[in-house]
Amino acid sequence: MRIFVNSRDRGLVRVLLVAAMVSLTACGGTEGGESVRTVSIRTLKSLYAGYPVRITEPLEVRGVVVGTDRYGEQSGQLVVQDHTGGITFSIDNRNLHETYSLGDSLHIGCVGLTLGGYGKAVRVGGEPADGYETSPIEWAHWCEITTDCGVGQEPKPHVLNYIGDLGPHHIGTLVRLSGVRFVEGGEPLAEEGVATTRHLVGPSEGVGSLADTLEVRASGRSDFHSLLLPVGECSVVGIAGYFHDAYQLVIVSPDDIFPE
Repeated sequence: MRIFVNSRDRGLVRVLLVAAMVSLTACGGTEGGESVRTVSIRTLKSLYAGYPVRITEPLEVRGVVVGTDRYGEQSGQLVVQDHTGGITFSIDNRNLHETYSLGDSLHIGCVGLTLGGYGKAVRVGGEPADGYETSPIEWAHWCEITTDCGVGQEPKPHVLNYIGDLGPHHIGTLVRLSGVRFVEGGEPLAEEGVATTRHLVGPSEGVGSLADTLEVRASGRSDFHSLLLPVGECSVVGIAGYFHDAYQLVIVSPDDIFPE
């Protein structure tokens, strides 16, 4: 069966076809005429070889935003995770939360970026500089290589029963621990302007057991650095990290500590 469209409607049809093509390509496409290969965050991190590695293939990762600088704790950093893990992008912008919200679905073209280590955890940035394996990605370049496909559901943390359940696959992802308590209960999260380490202990192995102790890192520059830590058991949500030989937790919101 043939369908005839009168001349008045042909212009509208063309507009609709163009709009449909734009919507299909807005969250995907090619890089300089080359086909872009989508890889998982776990695969991207596996390319790091213990020294800075510049990505030369047209690779793309897709994930959701689980950490921003909304409250000043992760200045210039955007944490993105997919079903395989999470990774931090270092970006030359101190107000990323004005552009990105938790749950934003991003497609990030990685060719030309650099994989580097920071305390043995892998992150993505620009070329090495100032003694670091990566530098912040220029904001204009970041906007060119990143497509924001809209806000989905706010990401839900992985629920862990014990501190000892933390593993390499949790690094860069949102996690939740229940039945834990702060050794420094009653003290502020951090001293103003001073990087501070607090400690969570788990419910099963006893207070002070190294196997059940987790460092909580705070920069001292967040809007909630003066928040008093609860005394007694609580639940805590944060982004799992790793620095040298120890797992860590970074709390990015004042609403992520729940007294029990």
